[in-house]
Amino acid sequence: MKKYNFKLEKVLDYRKDKEKIVKQELANVEKKLQEEEERMRYFKTEFQETALNARKEKEEVLNLEGLIMLNNYLSYLDRQIQTQRNVVYQCLEEVSEWKGKAKKAMQDRKALEILKDKGYQGYVEEMKAQERIFNDELGLRGYIMGKEVSELWKQF
Repeated sequence: MKKYNFKLEKVLDYRKDKEKIVKQELANVEKKLQEEEERMRYFKTEFQETALNARKEKEEVLNLEGLIMLNNYLSYLDRQIQTQRNVVYQCLEEVSEWKGKAKKAMQDRKALEILKDKGYQGYVEEMKAQERIFNDELGLRGYIMGKEVSELWKQF
């Protein structure tokens, strides 16, 4: 009996490889997003803690130079938070884009796998039909020759 041969096996392998690469890139982009979100949380926490400490110190006497430095630092943190928001937004868009690519790659692979499965099912049906024909011929020859089917199988 001949082995089933899917003619598009190389294309299927290529699509599997492509899907794997896209998923790896998606994982990298998601990791980058998490890092950027963590960085933004750090800036927000630093801003809140500095503002809280400034309120406590405000009760004590602060000199003008200290207030200017504090104001500059809080402004710097505020700009960093705004910048990080933009970076996180860009990362979210990139993650969304790579998710779309991963979905498309998976659909392409699955389409070929469905074709392969249908082709294999057709192959199995064909092999069963050939086996039925062979068994029918064997039974008919046995009937014509007056022999038992088991005796005919011994000849093969």
